[in-house]
Amino acid sequence: MNVDAVRAWSRTVVHDYTARESALYALAIGAVSDPLDPCQLRLVDEVDQVVVPSMAAVVASPGFWARDEKSMEIDAARLVHGEQRITLARALPAHGRVVGTSRVSRIVDKGEGKGALITVCKTLQCEQGEHYGKAWQLFFCRGDGGFSTGGATDLILDDEPLPPLEASPSREPDQCVRYAVRNDAALLYRLCGDTNRLHIDLEAARRAGFPRPILHGLATYGLAAVAAIRAFASGDAPKLHGLDARFSAPFYPGEEVEFRIWDEGAHVALEGHVAARGAVVISHARARFQ
Repeated sequence: MNVDAVRAWSRTVVHDYTARESALYALAIGAVSDPLDPCQLRLVDEVDQVVVPSMAAVVASPGFWARDEKSMEIDAARLVHGEQRITLARALPAHGRVVGTSRVSRIVDKGEGKGALITVCKTLQCEQGEHYGKAWQLFFCRGDGGFSTGGATDLILDDEPLPPLEASPSREPDQCVRYAVRNDAALLYRLCGDTNRLHIDLEAARRAGFPRPILHGLATYGLAAVAAIRAFASGDAPKLHGLDARFSAPFYPGEEVEFRIWDEGAHVALEGHVAARGAVVISHARARFQ
């Protein structure tokens, strides 16, 4: 990894999107299972439409920057999206223009053979400069550790680093909700802009070490947002203004996921379990409501 090129990288994306794209995102993450539910219908009805707040992780995306920017010398084939966070100051519009500026905010060298961590912060605002919020992605670069002189290094490029994510409570959950995810879930979600072959191509998935194509991490993230909104906001999507989560295991289209949910007062804690494999696919998750 060329750490100087990584720390200097930034990209601004102007994203014009329509009500149709907001509706497609809601459908792709399974947010509309009952069209007779007024809150669910509002996610796809252009008359009084609102967006699922987790869409902040998707709009104005910088794309697959680690692969596109050759000067950074990142082993993009071994890069894994490890965590996602959003914090919103106000709701995204159902359609319009959003400006997203992404930059690297932290680089951690875990040492030779141990990989590196890169955090990218995306600031979202309208064309006139009014702030919508921020989204953070943490990437685990499995093939890029050991670039620092003298061992492991933590380069903080923000004023202060994000606090580490916390594990879920040890007590029994307050709620458990199950979702059967469609077999074509990855095919739907890729229409939201992420066309990585890992999610559609059997051979690409096998080369990456998976038996078959996996669901996009941000699709699973959207599922977690829907579970939290339904459980603790009576389905009123705009009440969600923050969601942090770790992608702890791959999730396959067609599986059933159980979200275990804890009411912690200031926030809601979540874990996503696939009982058929004994896998936790979403962990260390926190949802915050207005």
